[in-house]
Amino acid sequence: MRLFFLPFILLISWKSSSQAADLDKEYFPVAYVKLPSNPILNENERTYNVLVNSEDDIESLISETAISNDIQIQGFTRQETAPVIFIKLEFSDFFIDPASFGIEDKEVVEKDDDGNVIRSYYVFRYIFKYFITSHYHVDNPLELKLENRMVRSEIYASDWFLNKKEAYAHYDVNKEEIKGELIYNFVEYTSYRLDDLVNATFGYRPYKTNSYLWILDSRKNPLTEPQKELFKEVKSVMNTVSHESSIANTRNSLMPIVKDFEKMATGITGDSRRERKVKYACYYNCSVLSYYMDMPDEAIEYAKMIFPLEYGERDAEDLTKSAHSLKNILAANMVESRRMVVPVDEVFNEVDRNNNEFDSFAYLVTVRNDTLIANMNYQDLESVGVEAKVYLPDTNGNLKLNILNASELKELVFDENNIYVQKEFISYKNNPRAKSPEKYLVRKEFETEELSMYTFQNDEVVFFIKNEEVGYSNKSYKFLMGFKDELKKFTGACTKVNELIDKNYYKNNAASLRTFIEDVVYCE
Repeated sequence: MRLFFLPFILLISWKSSSQAADLDKEYFPVAYVKLPSNPILNENERTYNVLVNSEDDIESLISETAISNDIQIQGFTRQETAPVIFIKLEFSDFFIDPASFGIEDKEVVEKDDDGNVIRSYYVFRYIFKYFITSHYHVDNPLELKLENRMVRSEIYASDWFLNKKEAYAHYDVNKEEIKGELIYNFVEYTSYRLDDLVNATFGYRPYKTNSYLWILDSRKNPLTEPQKELFKEVKSVMNTVSHESSIANTRNSLMPIVKDFEKMATGITGDSRRERKVKYACYYNCSVLSYYMDMPDEAIEYAKMIFPLEYGERDAEDLTKSAHSLKNILAANMVESRRMVVPVDEVFNEVDRNNNEFDSFAYLVTVRNDTLIANMNYQDLESVGVEAKVYLPDTNGNLKLNILNASELKELVFDENNIYVQKEFISYKNNPRAKSPEKYLVRKEFETEELSMYTFQNDEVVFFIKNEEVGYSNKSYKFLMGFKDELKKFTGACTKVNELIDKNYYKNNAASLRTFIEDVVYCE
């Protein structure tokens, strides 16, 4: 029984002039099956095989069997004789251009706290150009053209050394290891790209991720507690939903919650920006929940209700686009829902002996601009910051835990709601006594050309001003002791926001600071 008192709450008047409208992202788990764009509708024809050919120098580092085992069409059975889908993948020799090898230098200038130069010196690194190629072709009964040649032709740059001799010596000692790392990264990138392609086209991929609702986080707002209660119900329901769950049960549990959010929106009669913002959040939540109930028409209708509010139009466009895509893919697969049982290829998995289950892939871009595709668990997102915990295949194709330091990664993309980028700032959460900035992975929250906001491990907010390389943490001593003065560093010429700061409108938490940065950008 739902213990809720929404009808009573809606009788309480809410005057926008006195009520804050801070919204916070509240995350909940999601599980479903990613459906193929071009399904093989006859289940008896869902068979495939993979053939890998590679040159000797690549085969000596990574076996062809290990590479082929990285490519599995989920919901299909691997069959060597007359498979319906036949995947052929080839790798060409790795080549380093000897004429491109050289030494680069750069000047390092050290300054004291007053900006005076203490000393300057040069450091050196070696560079060279390398080439490696792959080619794949996918035979299939739908006569889809799935073929591509991928070429990696890049400049490799080493770390910096104190003199040229050290740089040359490092290359002489480590050239085989460097070669192996470059080959491994390319092979991994190619095989995972191909695996993603054939699964997106034909496969049925059980998938776990997270999504979010916009929930009020303003203590004095009469709708805050009812919204939080609704979110608790959503999270309780979705914690029990797997990709195999009954869609009817999920709908029966979530549809009353959607109606309650809709009633909240219609109960707000004012037209101030803050009131429109709360109505937007209610309709946004209705659309998102309809989407995960596999009800695309309803998701589209709720998204349409956002447009007249003149707030969150881009989100409404994204919701509409996603719902249309869902509607099309459900129709293509001739199913009502993305919740279903996906057969497991027991014979292949027994041979492979690599039955680890992970929630999703994570796409990583390293500081050397290598693109890695790793397996990752949703629960490990909580620890992303100083480092990232991911699983990468070894030379035998078995997934192994890798803990990558934030200084090694430019970007980590888990899904559209969890995109982490490397930023430099002093994290008082990580080290309260820190004196100098360090590199961390932070989640994107709000980005513009002039002013951007990120979060470090969910609750440390970091602001970045255009053209400044070091961010400002809301956990710093200055923020805690001089909150108003610190906020005014970011307001520019927006006097309206400065007036709200003087009235103690903003609080030092993620939801309120999100409101603050929106008000600055839109000068409200």
